[in-house]
Amino acid sequence: MMQIYFLSVLMNIIVGLLLVSKKKQNVVEDESDAEEQEVAVVDNAENKKVKGQLFASSTFNISMGLLSIIVGVLKLFVVSKSNIVIIGDLFPAAAGIIGGFAILVAYFVEKSSTAENLNDNFKRIFVTNSSLIGVLCIIVAVIHFIIPGALFL
Repeated sequence: MMQIYFLSVLMNIIVGLLLVSKKKQNVVEDESDAEEQEVAVVDNAENKKVKGQLFASSTFNISMGLLSIIVGVLKLFVVSKSNIVIIGDLFPAAAGIIGGFAILVAYFVEKSSTAENLNDNFKRIFVTNSSLIGVLCIIVAVIHFIIPGALFL
């Protein structure tokens, strides 16, 4: 079904961009000094007006994470035209599920006070390496868009 194929590619790209941009925001916040933080607050308000508040919105992040997981699960059941049905759609579905889960975990860690209780390996995979997951989601989406019936993607 072409609708699920399109949604899978679209969600993988959006989730990948969200994960990569979230990591860049964290790096910029960590490197700023005390004086620069005061200026950054003013600049951040102006930046949100210029860039839009879409990628910074927690509602948008949660929605895209959940939608990506749902589309990934649907992608497992509804496959596109391919010679090898399971392998041809497995990686895009897995990328969507893992990327959506990484967004939800990042939101949980950011907003929760009990986030320190998470396993270190779990945090390292889904929070510290979230930009790597985002890049992999984008790569899988682009390859799946260009070659929808590829053997392993």
